[in-house]
Amino acid sequence: MDIPNLEPYLPATCRQVPPLGDDLVGISATYRITYEETLRHLLFRKDCPLVPLTVSPGVRRNFVWLAGHGMLHDQPENYGPRRLYRGAIVGQCLGREEERRRDLFCGDTGRTLRRLLAGSGLRSAEEIYLTSLVKTVLLDKGKIKAGWIKQQATVLTIEILFARPRYVLALGTEAAKFFFGKQKFTLQGSEGRWWPICWDLRQSADEEKTAENQYEFLLMPCMNPAVLEFEQTPENAERIKRVVGSFVSTLDNNSPTGV
Repeated sequence: MDIPNLEPYLPATCRQVPPLGDDLVGISATYRITYEETLRHLLFRKDCPLVPLTVSPGVRRNFVWLAGHGMLHDQPENYGPRRLYRGAIVGQCLGREEERRRDLFCGDTGRTLRRLLAGSGLRSAEEIYLTSLVKTVLLDKGKIKAGWIKQQATVLTIEILFARPRYVLALGTEAAKFFFGKQKFTLQGSEGRWWPICWDLRQSADEEKTAENQYEFLLMPCMNPAVLEFEQTPENAERIKRVVGSFVSTLDNNSPTGV
């Protein structure tokens, strides 16, 4: 599949897309490539070169970078949001297995999620785009750096805009917060329900709002299945199972159903 034209969704041409973080902008200078070429590498290359990220003031470290791919389309030539998908699943970050294999949801958490999807009778796996909030492993397991989310927000935003899912399953508080923005919420109070989200694709506030420049989709927050790795309780397992089942039912029938 061909790589789409990035121009409509660059920060300079779309209000919804935040500027690329300084660490990622620095890649352009390091590899002597343009800003747009940097984004192409980050979005569409499964073999993306190691990415230097700030781990403490004045100190950077190289990380394996992995953006998204279709649940059934993880081959290098199909890597990234190269087509439209009906649904998307957004995790928190890479695990060590994902980092090693450069495939999403292939570690313990991913296998748990895939079992839940299969157990719910998923028929539309080819319609799911997989990605994560942070495109690398975390420095400290379970502790996500707010600065890294801000640095990488451009990439996830563009992924969602090109994949254009109608239904998004967000795993964990931080992934859900990315979509809710400044809107207050709690995971327990919002999980298992479909929340309408609207992204503004205008270049400036002076433009008239139209159906073409307003992207509307539905978000369903879910407890991160990673919780089950250290807090395997019947209550948590049942909560996640119900929410994933509702996502599958909605996706397969293309009609929203909640828990």
